[in-house]
Amino acid sequence: MADARREYKPYRDQITRALSADVSERCYYILRWKKLTTGTALYKLIEEAVEHAWGDEYDSAEHIHLPKQ
Repeated sequence: MADARREYKPYRDQITRALSADVSERCYYILRWKKLTTGTALYKLIEEAVEHAWGDEYDSAEHIHLPKQ
């Protein structure tokens, strides 16, 4: 996560982090397809996928406190 700057997004009314990631071409095409077929923004598709995959596990884990960047 080379670029994880914090930023407040008024239209979302929350603080966000900007990430840069290289993904497989298949993953890119899946995200693009889902965006085109549902009209859902790319950031929202990623947030939903991460929450679905690991949200419950994260909520029940004891967290390591990482220093703020």
